[in-house]
Amino acid sequence: MRPAVKRFWIAFPIVFAVMALAVLPLCGLMFQCGCTILTGDAHCNMHDRGVPHCPWCTGGIALQGSHFGAMLWAAVLGTVYGARRGAVWKGAVGGVAAFAAVAIIGGLFVCLATGYPVWFGIRLK
Repeated sequence: MRPAVKRFWIAFPIVFAVMALAVLPLCGLMFQCGCTILTGDAHCNMHDRGVPHCPWCTGGIALQGSHFGAMLWAAVLGTVYGARRGAVWKGAVGGVAAFAAVAIIGGLFVCLATGYPVWFGIRLK
């Protein structure tokens, strides 16, 4: 197995674990919806009447599939790019950075596309 491929397969599980742990807290921070790592979506505003509902939690398969798919592909490509640079940690950092960038920028587009009024505490409406 080529060294870069080996580094990828060591780094990507780390990246995937960070992604899995970061999605709900990122949702809560980005959309101010109430999602947390400890309580999941139990306190998400999708359960409240009369308020705009979290776009990730209520976005449906098309929105979730496209945005989460883009985050996953970014993480894979970032990990590949970093792993080719000669160290496992570079692969892990590249994957996490790519995931975060696509999640954050994509989150803004999701807000704008769905009309959700808040992104990282910034009022969009």
